[in-house]
Amino acid sequence: MSEYIDELVRRRIAAAAARRRRRQREREELDQAREHGLPARHAEKLRHLAERDDDGPPPAA
Repeated sequence: MSEYIDELVRRRIAAAAARRRRRQREREELDQAREHGLPARHAEKLRHLAERDDDGPPPAA
């Protein structure tokens, strides 16, 4: 019986470690995307503003 419980505990520990690794990898991927995305969106906004003909406020939605 003890071996069975030990095996269950080992499996749970292994599953928890795998979840931690997966979550860490997902966070790293999101961080990389964010590092690229924010400056790219900001640059696009600046290009859009530079292309506008008038200096007035943007049109109302």
